[in-house]
Formats: sequence, C-alpha cells, structure tokens
Amino acid sequence: MPDFVLGLDLGPNSIGWALLTAEFSTQAGHESYSVTGFLDTQSAGHPPVGVRVFEAGLQNFGTAKESSLCQQRRTARAMRRNHARRNARRYALRRLLTRGGLLPTEQAELDRVLSANPYALRAHGLDSALSPHELGRAIYHLGQRRGFKSNRKSGQSSEEKGMLKEIGDLRSAISASEARTLGEYLYHLSKNQVDGRCPLTRGTLRLRNTHTRREMYVQEFDQLIAAQRAYHTEVLTDGFVEDLRRTIFFQHPFEVTEERRRSASSRANLHRSPQAKRCLLIPELRRGSRAAWCAQQFRILKEVNNLRVSEHFSTVERPLTAKERELILARLYISQKVTFDQLRKIVAKVGTDPYAVFNLERGARNHLDGNSVESKLRACFGTSTWDSLADAIRDELRDSLLNTEDLEGFKNECVRHGASPDKAGKLAEWCPSDGYLAYSHTAIRRLIPHLMNGKGEDEAIRLEFPESAEPEALAVLPSLVDPLLPDNLREITNPIVRRALGELRKVVNAIISAHGRPRKIVIELAREMKDGPKGRAEKSKRNAAQRKRREAARTRAEQLGGNPNSRKDVDRILLWEDQGGVCLYSGRPIPQSELFGGEWEVDHILPRWRSLDDSYMNKALVHRTENSAKGDRLPGEWLSPDSEQHRQLLQRARTAFAGKNLDPKLARLGQSELAANEFAARQLNDTRYITRAVCAYLELLYPAELRQGESAVQSTRGGLTAELRRKWGLNDILAPLLDKHGELVLSGQQDEDGQPRKSRADHRHHAIDAIVVAASSRSMLKRYQDFWKAREAHGDFIAFPRPWEDFRFDCKEVLDQILVSHRPARRVRGALHEATFYGQARDRSGELAGQVVTRKPVADLKPAMIDRIRDDIVRERIQERLRERGWREGDKTLPKDWHNPEITTLSGIPIRRVRVGSAMKAGLPLRKGRVTLGNNHHLAILRDPDGNTKVEVIPAFEAIQRARKNCGNPVLRKREDNLELICSLSRKESVLVQCAGDESPRLAVVQMMSGQPKPGSRLDLYLRDARDARPASEGNKSPLVRIQSIGALTSLHLKKVTIDPLGRVRPAGD
Repeated sequence: MPDFVLGLDLGPNSIGWALLTAEFSTQAGHESYSVTGFLDTQSAGHPPVGVRVFEAGLQNFGTAKESSLCQQRRTARAMRRNHARRNARRYALRRLLTRGGLLPTEQAELDRVLSANPYALRAHGLDSALSPHELGRAIYHLGQRRGFKSNRKSGQSSEEKGMLKEIGDLRSAISASEARTLGEYLYHLSKNQVDGRCPLTRGTLRLRNTHTRREMYVQEFDQLIAAQRAYHTEVLTDGFVEDLRRTIFFQHPFEVTEERRRSASSRANLHRSPQAKRCLLIPELRRGSRAAWCAQQFRILKEVNNLRVSEHFSTVERPLTAKERELILARLYISQKVTFDQLRKIVAKVGTDPYAVFNLERGARNHLDGNSVESKLRACFGTSTWDSLADAIRDELRDSLLNTEDLEGFKNECVRHGASPDKAGKLAEWCPSDGYLAYSHTAIRRLIPHLMNGKGEDEAIRLEFPESAEPEALAVLPSLVDPLLPDNLREITNPIVRRALGELRKVVNAIISAHGRPRKIVIELAREMKDGPKGRAEKSKRNAAQRKRREAARTRAEQLGGNPNSRKDVDRILLWEDQGGVCLYSGRPIPQSELFGGEWEVDHILPRWRSLDDSYMNKALVHRTENSAKGDRLPGEWLSPDSEQHRQLLQRARTAFAGKNLDPKLARLGQSELAANEFAARQLNDTRYITRAVCAYLELLYPAELRQGESAVQSTRGGLTAELRRKWGLNDILAPLLDKHGELVLSGQQDEDGQPRKSRADHRHHAIDAIVVAASSRSMLKRYQDFWKAREAHGDFIAFPRPWEDFRFDCKEVLDQILVSHRPARRVRGALHEATFYGQARDRSGELAGQVVTRKPVADLKPAMIDRIRDDIVRERIQERLRERGWREGDKTLPKDWHNPEITTLSGIPIRRVRVGSAMKAGLPLRKGRVTLGNNHHLAILRDPDGNTKVEVIPAFEAIQRARKNCGNPVLRKREDNLELICSLSRKESVLVQCAGDESPRLAVVQMMSGQPKPGSRLDLYLRDARDARPASEGNKSPLVRIQSIGALTSLHLKKVTIDPLGRVRPAGD
C-alpha cells in the first residue's frame, strides 16, 4: 500500500474527503510531500473521494432562531415539572391546613370557604380575629402565589430586568399607600369603585399579572401569623407554623452542593451541571468557578504568557520583557479590563514602541479582561482602605462576594470593614461572571507558580502533573463517550462540533478499515464551525453591511465608466473611499473621475509572490509612478523604516483609516521584513480552539512523537484552498444537475470577474475542497510562491502547474463516481403533536360533530378567524371595532394595532381572549381535548394479498407508541392486517429511482412525506437528488421527483438502499 494523504473538508453539516498518494521528503527541517495521484480504491468498491452529509447539531443553524436540538423539549419539560411541583405544593399545603383544622374536610364546605375574597381576609387578619377557616383560606392563598425569588444572577436577561423593574415600582406604590403588606395594598386597591363596579369585576385591575417578590409574601406570612396567634394559640404552635413556612416557601438552594448531589436521583439534571463535573487533573475534585480569585489570576497569567508584541510595524513578534510583563500584570490584577491602547501606554514607559501591536488584538478584540473581583472590591473600599485590611479579611470578603446569597448580611459586613453603605449596596447587587473551568481550584493553585515563571498552560501541566501523559496511539477513532478518549476531548460541548466529530469518526474509521491509517491527514474547518452563535451572528451582520456597501460601489463604478461586474473595479471604489481619496504612497489626491484611467493602480502592499496574500487588506490604490518605484518590495524595504517618507505614509494611513477597522492593513504598510516561511506557516496552521480540538481528536491515531507540529495532522485555512481551486480550474468541473425530465435545475454561476464560481448547490463541491486541501503541502505553497514571482516578472500568460499531468481529467472522473452519503433521520425525536389544545365545540343541543374550539389572544387573531368567534356578543364587538378602523370582510390583513385601546363588552368587561371554532375531522384525543398530529416519522409501502400496493404514513406519535412495544423499532415488520411490508422510508434515507430518459437509476433522498395514517392510496412524497445541496426553501419547490399516486410510485421502480460513509451501495434492511 503506497503512502497516502487524507484530505478533509469539515463543515457543520458535511464532510468532504479525498485520498491522494504522495511522495514524502524533508525540507528545511519540515516534512513535506508532493501528491502524485488518487489512491487506487477499486478493490474496496468506492471512489477515492466522497461526501458525507448530515443535519447540523443545531436547529435553524446560522439564523437568528438558532437553538439546541433539545431546547424545545427541555423548555416544555421544565414547564411540566414546575406545574407539577406547584400542584404538589398546593396539595400538601391543603392537607396540612386540613389536619390543623384551618380548612374543612367536607367538599361543599371547602368550596364555600375557598370562594371567599382572600384579599379581604389577608387585610383584615392583620388587625382583627379570623375564624379558623378564614385564616386557612388566607394562608392557602399565600401558598397559591408565592412570588419571584431572586438570586445573585437575577436581572441579567432583559425579561428579568423588566420584571424586577415592575417589582420595584410595586414596592414603591406599597410604601406610598402606607399599606403594611402586599395583601393589604391589593385589597385597598380593589375597593376603589368606578361607576359602582369593583375594579376586579370590571377587569381594569389585573392582580394575576402583578409581579411580586418572595420576600413580600414571607413578610406578610410572618405578620399574619403574629397577629392571629393570640386568637389561635392551640393551632399556631411553633412546629405547625414552621411546617407551614416550609411547605409554602421551601426552595432548593441555588448552589449545587455535595449534599444535594448525594440526595438527588441519578437522572437529576444537577449531575450534568458544569460545577458537578470532575477536574481533568485531579478527578476526585470538582471543577472551580471562573469568578474565583485564583481562577482569575490563572486566566490573567495565561493570557500574559501568550501575549506577543511587534514593534515598528514589523511582523516579527517577540515575548514580553520582564519589565513589560511586570507592569501589565500589575495593572490587570487591579482592573476589570485593560484596553490594548492602555497597554501600549503602559509598556511605553519602559521604552517600547508606543505604536506596538499585540498578537491578541487581532480581529474584533480590543481589551484584556482583568480581575473583576479585585476591581469591584477596590472600587467599593478605596485602594488605601482595601490594602490596609488583613489578608484573612480580604480573602473572606472575596469569598462572600462570590458565594453569598445573603445580600443584606454581605452589605453589613462591608460597612463594618470601612465601606460606605451606598457602595456596599451596589457591590452586593453586582453579579460575578458565571461558568466553570476545566480544573479544580486546587489544581489551579498548583499550576499558578509555573505560570508565574512564564510557562505556558500545557508545559505547566506536564511539569506539575507528569502522570497526565499523552495517550497511546489507537487503531481507530473512539466515540465521544469512550473511556479511552482524553477528558479534554470528551468535554467538548459545542453541539455542532460533536455532531461533526461523530460523522468524521464514521468516515475515518471506514477508510482505516479499508486502506489502513493515512500517512498524513490534512483538514480544513468551515468558518461556521469555529465561531460560536454570537460570532456567527456578528459575522452575518458584517457580511450584510459589506454586501450593501459593495452594491453601492458597483453602482458608482458603472457611473464612472467601470465594470460593475468586475471585482477589481468595485475594489477600486472601496479603496478610494477607505483612503479618503488620497494616494497612500505619495499623498496626491485621487480624482474619482480618473479611477478607471491608467494613472492609478491597485498595488499589493506585501508583494503577492512573497505573501500569497490577495485579500482586500493587502491592497492599496496608488499612483502608477509610486507603484513602479516600490516594485516587489515591502513598504519598509522601499522606504527606510526610519525615513521621513515612511513616517508620513503611516501618518496618512492612520488618518484615513481612523474608525474603519483597517488595522491589519496599517500593519502591512509598516512592515520592513517578511520571513520566507511566514505565510506558509500561517496557512498550514489554523490555531483556533475548535481546529486544535479536532486535530487532537485525529492525532489519537498516531504515536505521541508524531503529535508535535505538522507530522501527522495538519490544519489549513480556507483562503488558500479557494485560490488553488480556482487556479486549477475546478470551479466548473461539476456538471449541472438535471431534473427527471433532463432539464437544467442548477446552472453554473460566475463571480464578479466572469470566472466560474464554486457551485455550493452540489454537495460534491466538498469533495473538490478536500482534494485541494490534501494537495496543500509546504512544497505546493513554495511552488505557488514561485508561480507568482515568475508571473510578476514575465506577465499573465504563465499558468500555475497542476499537481500532476492529468489532474483535472482525473478529478472529473472520480467526482462523477461519487454517491453522496446522507445520514438518515430514523430516530423518533421532536414534538409528538402540535402544541395547541382544542376543546369539543358544543351548543344547546350538545356536542357538534367535527367542530372544535380553542382560545386565542385578541392580538393573535387572523382575518379568517373573525367569523368563527363562538360568542355572538364578543364577535359583534370585535367586528364593530374593525369596521371603525376601516376593515372590510375579505381583507387579507387586519389594521395595525386595531385591538388598542382594549375592547370591552357593553358592561365594561375587557375582551382579551376569545374562543374560536374550527373544523377537525381527524385529530388525536388527549385528555379532555384534541390535538393535531405533528411531524410524520416514516412512510410504509405495503402489499396486500392480491399484490396491490398501499401506503401508510406514520406520525411521530404513532411511531413512539410502536417503538415502545417493539424494542425501540417504530417500523412494524409483522402486521396483523395481512399486509406485507415492502419497505419503510424515513427522512434522508436513500433510494434508487428510474427517471424517464435515464439509462441507469438515480440516487435520491427522501425529503418530505404526507398522507393517511392508515393503509390507502393517498400520499405526497418528495425525493431530492442526493447531490442537491440547495436549502429546503428552494429545493422543495423543484424536487427531483414528487410522487402523489401509487401509479407514479410503481413507475419509478423505487428501491431503498443504504449508502455507507465511503459511498458504497448496500442493500437496505427492508
């Protein structure tokens, strides 16, 4: 078996892979290779390239509604749990009150007692005696709504902030009314009469939606018990009152303690909470909070040890000097954050370049986080007072700030040690950052001395915990829950990465099984994989703004005589804007009318052949004489770094670039040297956390000595892949997809320069990327640099050589052999039915067959619902309001804010929700109502004893019932109705279909299905070409095949198959 390289293009919902043979050599101390062709995989029955497609590990990935696949289920379960706990608490309270004689045992008498006005009893009970049953009614009402109990983290979300503001307003209103308790305030409020009607019955006072704090109810409970104890001494004993208090107000502490963990059931969520996880270095200990003082010191030391600085616009970065490090640490230890501009001023005190650039400020980052705990305490006490306190007192205050829930006690403690009451109150309300480290505080304290000596985190761990050695090489990749997997990889929680790694394991292990371990693995991660939800949202926002800006530049280019479809001409407009209409090299003004003449040229600031950088950040619009004078030199080589001309160039750039996020371009303009292998090292090493984690996972296949550097697994960045793909002519190598009639479905696209653009509408483009990734070796980058050097010397007629002679022909041949493998969605998951519950419609004669009703908020009404409002009076009042707003029957939309101000009945009762009727011929009876079935799980194709074909669509609700009775399998293979199962089809399962005009069957995947939940002939089945990568919003409009009859189904000779991760066809199990 020859040496081969595995190229991987890993995205959030796809994996492209390619196997290329290679010859390995050592160049300048680095192992390199040259690809020589595709690996011969005929004996294994699959092409040397392939694609695996799966659904991303998030719902609505890449949109504003992005959420976990389990988010809806968790939310619904939490609501059910809270509802059950609330009912259990009320039931326990009622039993306790009944046992104490405060509520009657007879149901009729109990109903009479519960019908009394509880607000009046709560108010009167503060001053006068209540009967036992009246007291029981008042206490029971306190237990029905016990208010919001806040913790230190309350008020962080916008919803909580609004609720806390309402609570604050309510507290102020209670104080202004001189009411002693919440119940007394609400009772007096309800007594205000308007037009002879109580606000409660008039509907203008809504006590149910009044947000309250738990402390208000606790205070009222204590006052009510204290006032009534004189009248009910025998009942209100200390023990009974304590039982009442615990039943009404008990709540588990917010902190997950060892005691709670021991007493909780094995399925309790707290066992999966971050603070419950084991330390990666000392497994018998739990992980530590990020907010702890030692954890913040650990983080600060890590970042400072990783901090590098480059001076005088050089790209050569150096570590901090001892004095620089000392000054930066001193500031970070006492500050909440320090900006990079502030860091520059700090290090300038010891002679560092005031315009120095730090490596960690690349991208959108503009500061280093300091010690927020120390910063807040110093601001509260003052520096002199805080420094004068004993170490033990300061440690005690730090611990209290992070862990106490007794805010009043903490405030008093601060005042006792010298803080002002106002500042102590603000400090008590401050919420420390949440989250947990991977290590315990004990492990962190052992690592800190090594970090203080300048060691990196990995080296510190090796020195302090030598027993945590590299794991042995494994024959295959383990699953993400395998005990053999190192803890740091098992703890990856990003759902996108976990799903992608699970599918990557299937592909890589299948390759190892068929061909052995690759000599080298080269991987590129899609940008979406590396960014979190916030990063993806910010990038989407920036891209939208950039598209809008380029569109305006395209229009302006056309007005000035340029080509609006040319990327180069559009860039000229943008460069002119960014430079303020001035030539950066000479300072000459650039008339916009001359942009597309011959006087002004676009220059690569860092020569293209030396940097291979064709990004916008490496371009400048300059006069042709200066461009000619600069030649293929760096700005600092052309103009001496110490010269007045270079200083003026940089000053012009700073002025023009102010506030435009063009710091990378400014750094390029200041460069005076460029290491020969700098660009290659940057391209061949993607250092982001997710990339490093994926590489570490793949490195488990190799011995420890091969896990250093690029020996076994190498990562690349996407910019070079796109350039090589274009130079090698691979963007238009895929033939357009055709529909079942042979008509064009997807046409090739072109970029702004008229060149073929990679078609993302065909899944096989991932395999093309994988081929290019596998070929991206150090030697290939060196050849690419030589190509640009020769091109600048001899002109554009020089072409970049391909990896081997028949490269493009071979690529086309293997790409045409790909059968795209899709991950089937057989698992029963998601909602079993729609969320809306419907009640049976009735009139005076009884139930109305096929008619149901549901309650809708007035604001959610649609035009078609107006005539279906069940109550005649309510319907007339709503129609009257709509007519006043100009609405007429037949209009497709309702007037804006038509329901404001609030609609009322003639008697003054507000109309906030209405009962709307609708027809429901089929539906699932559930408790006292009915629901509509939700998603369909699979379609069963059946054959009756006479040989006739029938179909049956199984909803998710029915599928889960079957799975419970059938050992987890929702597909019935043995039926009681004498029907034989031909096959079942779930979403994303693969089938072969014979379309008209095709010589051979075409591979398709199931996209959607609908039909009857019982054997019959009705169906609607969407099949998509397995290669079709269009989003569902586009692809479902023009699928490969839409089957709506049994005849159409049989005419396609549909055959269910399984496509393994390597693209091999396997017979399906049914």
